[in-house]
Amino acid sequence: LVINREYTKPGKTGSAHEKTESAFIAAAKANKAPFHYLGMSSITGPDRALFFSAYDSFTEWANERKAMDKIPALGPALDHAMLADGDLLSETDTSVWTRDDEKSYNVGNLVGMRFMEITVFKIKPGHSAEWDEVVKMVKDAYKKGVPEASWVMFQEAYGTPGGGYIVLEPLKSVGDIDAHMASDPKFAAAMGKDGMKKLETLMASCVEEEQSNLF
Repeated sequence: LVINREYTKPGKTGSAHEKTESAFIAAAKANKAPFHYLGMSSITGPDRALFFSAYDSFTEWANERKAMDKIPALGPALDHAMLADGDLLSETDTSVWTRDDEKSYNVGNLVGMRFMEITVFKIKPGHSAEWDEVVKMVKDAYKKGVPEASWVMFQEAYGTPGGGYIVLEPLKSVGDIDAHMASDPKFAAAMGKDGMKKLETLMASCVEEEQSNLF
């Protein structure tokens, strides 16, 4: 998963950024760009847009870049479209993540989804074994108490400070958060009092930072 982030300047979010992004899309379509991506804008946290590009392998990503090089008009067209976009941005960055199926649960698709909750975890150096135990405990409790839950987890490969994982939870509406919160007692019951205490201890030991945002 390749994630490009664009942080917009104050007052440049919304229709202004949508207009420049539309010009980028038009240039890509007109020149038959060999890529696809999913875009989303922030509801919480700093004003920013995320663009997700997914690949089955690093080789597939490399082949896409080679295919772009074979379309001479594409690069200049995209560069021209990005000039106006750049005037609206304060910062950009790119990171690469690999999906961790062992740490994901009930992975579905994005059909009908309009929102996404993204939680970032930064793991302390040398504490990956404890993090593995945390995720296993959480998955087991969800299987027992909230089997309908769903998320996909990715581990950082490139471009971020280090020790990072992200958890993506698609939502049909923001109202779905109410149902998620209502399931918390079921999760706690499945975990048990001793299990919750152990989970809290492990989290404190291995997680340096945790943050959730809506897009």
